[in-house]
Amino acid sequence: MSDTHQPYQGNLANPLVLALEISSSALLHVSKEPFLRAAMASIGESLHCDTVSLVEFDDEQWAAPVVWRSSMHPDAGMSAVSLHDIAPVLSVFEEGSSLCVADTATMPEGPQKDLFLFRGIKSAICVPIAHDGQLFGGICLLRRRYIGKWTIEDSSLCHLLGNILAITLTHFRLYGQLQRKHRQLHDILGAFSDPVCIVDMETYKILFVNNSVETCLHKDDSLSNICYKRFMGRDAPCPFCTNAIIAASGEPYHWTYENKTNRRTYTIVDKAIKWDNDKMVRLSIARDVTDLLQTQHEKQNALVASQAKSEFLAHMSHEIRTPMNGIIGLTHLALQSNPSDDQKNYLQKIRSSATNLLAIINDILDLSKIEANKMLLENTNYPLEDVLEFVHTSLRFPIEQKGLEYICRVGDEVPLKLWGDSLRLKQVLLNLMSNAVKFTAEGRISLCIDRETAGDTDNLHFRITDTGMGISREYQQFLFDPYTQANASISRRFGGTGLGLSICKRIAELMHGSLWCESELGKGSTFHLSIPCTPARNVYCPPEHTTSIPMPLDGAGECSILVAEDNEINVEVLRAMLRQLGFECDVASNGKEALRMATETPYDIVLMDVNMPVMDGLTATRELRRTLPQDKNKKACPSLPLPPPPCRTILPKSSMPA
Repeated sequence: MSDTHQPYQGNLANPLVLALEISSSALLHVSKEPFLRAAMASIGESLHCDTVSLVEFDDEQWAAPVVWRSSMHPDAGMSAVSLHDIAPVLSVFEEGSSLCVADTATMPEGPQKDLFLFRGIKSAICVPIAHDGQLFGGICLLRRRYIGKWTIEDSSLCHLLGNILAITLTHFRLYGQLQRKHRQLHDILGAFSDPVCIVDMETYKILFVNNSVETCLHKDDSLSNICYKRFMGRDAPCPFCTNAIIAASGEPYHWTYENKTNRRTYTIVDKAIKWDNDKMVRLSIARDVTDLLQTQHEKQNALVASQAKSEFLAHMSHEIRTPMNGIIGLTHLALQSNPSDDQKNYLQKIRSSATNLLAIINDILDLSKIEANKMLLENTNYPLEDVLEFVHTSLRFPIEQKGLEYICRVGDEVPLKLWGDSLRLKQVLLNLMSNAVKFTAEGRISLCIDRETAGDTDNLHFRITDTGMGISREYQQFLFDPYTQANASISRRFGGTGLGLSICKRIAELMHGSLWCESELGKGSTFHLSIPCTPARNVYCPPEHTTSIPMPLDGAGECSILVAEDNEINVEVLRAMLRQLGFECDVASNGKEALRMATETPYDIVLMDVNMPVMDGLTATRELRRTLPQDKNKKACPSLPLPPPPCRTILPKSSMPA
């Protein structure tokens, strides 16, 4: 379509020819302005007009007039026409009326007459451009010389042209809307960071690409001769053609490929859609997933490394704890052998150092258990008094040694007996209180417990407050990170691994609680522990019994015991402890040997280590349970796996479970 196409502009004997020429011209133009000027020229010259003015009405507003002037009788010296100038005529159009004036001098007085006389108009026809009751504008045919009256044919032609112009203006407005929608769609697709293209499913030619695809093209590339394979970095046709798949199913098809040119990985969504003339084309939207896959790969590697680290820590901590238990056990036995004062002092320091080292190993094991999601809480009834007594007893010596004041306050509404894991609660409180004592040179340490109820939540709030050195605001955000201490001097002066607070926070979260800190450098610290308050499920809470000096048990000489342990030092410790209680034992160095000996000899008790060569303790225990007699009249041996701690309270034969 060409904007230079001009309708016929000679004198038209038949008005219908003019109307047909104007309407057909509208179909040949893609731009409105050239068409309007050409149509106005045809109308003006056919009806012997000096000036033709057209004003559009759109969106409740009048546009600036478009004016055609005859070259035969130009209105030299007259100013340009503005909306203000022709306001009297616009009001006529808004009323849906028209004007047909043969001689403006004979018009009644009014703004229309003043306008025409001022502009030198002798006669005029002003017709609204309307269709189906909708106003699209108005057109005025003006003569500056008197030729004669307007004929009925002239008036009818003007009204017909008004209707034709209304239809053509509708056409241009709709076409303009389509163009705006097309530009909007093009801008939207162009804004996509992902490549988008539309491909001819028969010829593989590119019909549309967005900006992301165009950046991949060379300057001499043309969309009309580029095969779809070019976007996949291939010299041969695409081996992953999805035409048949998407044409048959009509559903989006997802697939992934690696671009051989840039070595990037893309995931594609292909969908068959209708294009021009209902032709089926392929809409392809690609996404670069190289970085995402790399991140997932790195995350998977990190997960595997973390699991390997946790398994390594758990294994190594177990292997280290085995000789540590031997050291502590032998030291314990040596202290009971009436050593001299110097030897006793040395042995006590050995035991203290070994206990501290074991605590560090236990911290590492606890952290590895938490990271591997293998730490389980054990819920039982327990008296809160026992927990507080344990914490105070454990810290009484360093508190008295430093001359600190110790305050413990329990709110009136706090239950005396609770339901939960008392061992882990002791661990958290002991760690927090131990830190308070460690970092406080003078002043006081306080432990306050209150019950706080708000709505559906019922919590126990523990506050551990000290008057120590405090913690800087900069460091508080890293306080609960593993292996973290405020500075290097803290580690050198006070020792520790920096794991305690991290473990405490994770245990608090396992209890469905929280742990946080309030502190100011030089003014002490307050650690807050909030955990659910669950009263005991029954009144009875068994007291904790501790035996400081083992005494021989009645009937111990009649009890036969088998110890399955591969570490010679641990065997020596166990044998000595059992002898203190009056027991003798046989020893097996692995699970297979223990299974053979227990099958041949009816032992009353089997103490089974877990990790042993040849056959581990768990497998040996299962085999023992399977092979030992099940008859109640025959002797059936209970089998107890041996935990890591150095000693275990041995119950008398009469109290052992059947």
